[in-house]
Amino acid sequence: MTKFNALRRQRPNYREQKLSSKCELCCDAAQCGLVDEVRQLYVGKNALEEKLKQVQHAFHDLYKKLHHLNENIALKTQSLRLDNHCLECMSEIEFSSNDTNKEQPQSIDNNQQE
Repeated sequence: MTKFNALRRQRPNYREQKLSSKCELCCDAAQCGLVDEVRQLYVGKNALEEKLKQVQHAFHDLYKKLHHLNENIALKTQSLRLDNHCLECMSEIEFSSNDTNKEQPQSIDNNQQE
């Protein structure tokens, strides 16, 4: 950031020199090189700021996807809990129905033997 602060200070000075009618505007190779470097730095800074916006947008999209995936995982976990509970209930029902079925065939067999 110190380079950009220095650039901000130098830019008004250059503009004042350019707009001043009292002094003759002359540009030597060093000053032209510095002006070109300042332009390049601003172009680079703007490109980096645009890239930062793109990365922040991509990060925000990924964060939304992560939130959506976490919601789906929670929903599926709850669904699995319900399925397991249903399976336990069904096995209890089958177990109790098997107990009654075992008793009934025996009584039917006794009736058939008579």
